[in-house]
Amino acid sequence: MAEAPLRIRGASPDEAGELAHLIEQASQANAWLFAPERVDSAALAKVIRPPNVAVAAVWEFKTAGVAIFERRSSRLHLVQLVVAPALRRKGIASRLLAAIEQEARTANINMIEVEVADELGLSGLFVNAGFHAASREMIFGARGATQPYCRVTYSKRPV
Repeated sequence: MAEAPLRIRGASPDEAGELAHLIEQASQANAWLFAPERVDSAALAKVIRPPNVAVAAVWEFKTAGVAIFERRSSRLHLVQLVVAPALRRKGIASRLLAAIEQEARTANINMIEVEVADELGLSGLFVNAGFHAASREMIFGARGATQPYCRVTYSKRPV
């Protein structure tokens, strides 16, 4: 049986409720490191507006993932990258990053930046997408963190 096709498309503020639920669901999987998030869908709707960039992945007619980047002058900075826990390890996050990179090229963005807790095991995702580790920093007592963690900042110039 063939796998369902994955479709990447722009995310809209009208989807904020569904995306907030997806982010909350995904945050449950990381509860060992960060307290599960409660996401205000009205606030999220404001973030999903231009000049920021948001893309969603749709798998079998359901939103399977979302990537939200905030535009900061000529840079994009990751706000959120989540994939539904049941659909992880299927290349969805990689496709979302590729879509963000395409958006960055179109908008003449010269840098994409990502900060992530190293303990989440996402370094391979970003390195395989062409990002390089720009800095590492131990974080103690961060809001929402259940323990200290190593924050890694990755960056990439869209090509």
